[in-house]
Amino acid sequence: VGFYGVNILSASILVFGLTRFCWKLPIPWLGFVVSIPYLITVVGMGYTRQSIALGFLLLALGHIENGRYKKFVGLVLVGGLFHESVLVMLGLPLLVARGEIYMYVREELFNKPTSGRSKLIIVLGILGVVALFLAVTYKLVGSFWEFYIVRDQWASSGGKIRSLMNAVPAAILLIGRAKLFPSGPRESEVWRSLSYGAIISIFLVFYFSTAIDRLSIYLLPLQIYVWSHFPLRWRDPALRTFFAIGISAAYALVFYVWLNYAEHAYYWVPYESIF
Repeated sequence: VGFYGVNILSASILVFGLTRFCWKLPIPWLGFVVSIPYLITVVGMGYTRQSIALGFLLLALGHIENGRYKKFVGLVLVGGLFHESVLVMLGLPLLVARGEIYMYVREELFNKPTSGRSKLIIVLGILGVVALFLAVTYKLVGSFWEFYIVRDQWASSGGKIRSLMNAVPAAILLIGRAKLFPSGPRESEVWRSLSYGAIISIFLVFYFSTAIDRLSIYLLPLQIYVWSHFPLRWRDPALRTFFAIGISAAYALVFYVWLNYAEHAYYWVPYESIF
């Protein structure tokens, strides 16, 4: 298929995942606007393999919100075939479903007259899942330590700004979750877990800029989710319009600054498209 075929395939997966994700939001067009400066332009047009992984993650997030954990894991594993860093998101179902897992284990092991063999299978299954997650985590940490930390030539000058752009909506969600983002308990837990990750990354990025910058790509859906809900906090249509335009203007400014002053913007400007 050649170079252009690979790019078309990767772009199609990312755009499809992004479209499915944004379409479920209360203000879909605002989600696309928020995506343009970094998710679409930098990741989609620059990080070919990681953009495919992000596309599968965007598809997967719709399933975990509805409790379809197997589909979420399956899509993330497919994404991991293109860029293994997305496998760090396999820990998300364990965080989201920890209450359900606890209730299931307590019911099966203590409240039901389950046979000893069945109890052993349940315990071994849980230990197997935990062991698999720890093995994947160990592999990812080893890879990132080697390529992004030991090799000190890797540095992301914009990593702090991009982590801050994730941390601000994360803080808004954590502070005003009940009023700003009314949702079911499972969906709320998904975005709360991602928000904690975004807050932690703002501290770690000062020490491991490139590693955190690359992992923070998988927190970009948090920006889209929060800012697409934010204007709905106000009932007045004028205020909603004001905040929607304000968010759009802020991201337009980010886009302008990146295109004109980013250290590696010359790789994109002029963008050598087939057209």
